Amino acid sequence: MGMIKSWFHGAIVLALGFCPIHPSLAQKNSIKIGIALPFHGGLSKTNKLSDAMLDYYAGFKIAMSELELEGLNAEVSVWDTEPNDSIPLNELALESIVSSPNFANRDVVIGPVYGENFTDVIKTIHNSSTPYPKLWISPLTYITPTEIKESHIAENTDFNEINTDAIRSFYPNLNFFIPDSLRFRALANAVASQFSTYRICLIVDGSNPSKAKSTLYKSIIANTHSSTVSIHSWINGKLTPSLPNQDSLVLAVCIESANERVPLGKLLKNRLSSWIIGDLSWFTDKHFYPGINDEFCLFPTVNFIDFHNVDCVDFTRNYFNIQHSEPSKYAFIGYDHGIFLAYAVMAFGNNFMESLPDATYEGLISNINIKSGINAYCNFGIRFIKIPDETPHLFEQ
Repeated sequence: MGMIKSWFHGAIVLALGFCPIHPSLAQKNSIKIGIALPFHGGLSKTNKLSDAMLDYYAGFKIAMSELELEGLNAEVSVWDTEPNDSIPLNELALESIVSSPNFANRDVVIGPVYGENFTDVIKTIHNSSTPYPKLWISPLTYITPTEIKESHIAENTDFNEINTDAIRSFYPNLNFFIPDSLRFRALANAVASQFSTYRICLIVDGSNPSKAKSTLYKSIIANTHSSTVSIHSWINGKLTPSLPNQDSLVLAVCIESANERVPLGKLLKNRLSSWIIGDLSWFTDKHFYPGINDEFCLFPTVNFIDFHNVDCVDFTRNYFNIQHSEPSKYAFIGYDHGIFLAYAVMAFGNNFMESLPDATYEGLISNINIKSGINAYCNFGIRFIKIPDETPHLFEQ
């Protein structure tokens, strides 16, 4: 934890030292945070969703308690967006949240989770003339701002009569996830930024999807740094043209078959500081490849718990001592979100997204890299991990 926290805090100190900061973005140690998640507090039995939300909140609370030692004063209000499964009562709960005096003056509001609940909250805000939160965040899924157009704001209300610019800017104005259509762009951005000094070789198989990925890769890499980029066809176990005769190579694979990592890895055995970057599809099923030590292969993913990481182990012990149970990935996500948000708002205020266009926060299990997406800011962070063959338990999560 110490290394992660000091890295991000150091980045903020550098930014403050060398970049002019608007007076409205001056550092503040007192932050008002609202959390509106579906805890289902009215149900007699918990379910998987409520367990996940409670874990997220528990991880977030641990982050806040640790930052108190650095002078943070966090005032946190918590609301249950779905106290039970009755829709009429759920609507009453959302109305109660919006009418709460703590809702409108939050520096940050996290949640709800579902697009339908966001729509209902927007409708309630409009009907009650309640001010929007200063910073509104979707924590666990991507909510498209234009979804509001697909639903009724209020009974007998013409959508065109509403200030759509204001609604879009707060529905939400920051997503911690991205839509599927931007996931490969996020991967290409991560490769371009993290391997800016490497020779990058794009590996294709001749298919149209593979060619499309390589085209996007090449355009993004060309716009970010001057590394040489080349395209190589991998067909029937043969690479054409052959790899350049040098070290520090990155083979960015645009092929969906993860089996290709084995023969491609053999091409890197005598090359120093060289890697295979897998396709996004290689890791989506959490499949474990037995008998293979992927020493050259990096798998792109998000929110992966690596128990080789001492910080993940320390957090697990700390969480268990507090909650008397093991943390799920949602506890880690809540912790990472809490640390990132607190430091960012403390340093730059509620508009920190504009002040951190190229910064990446390396959390316990996720990388957070905020960029302007489809009508709202979203997280383009991608993490590259190795999979040692002796740790199949990492995929039982």
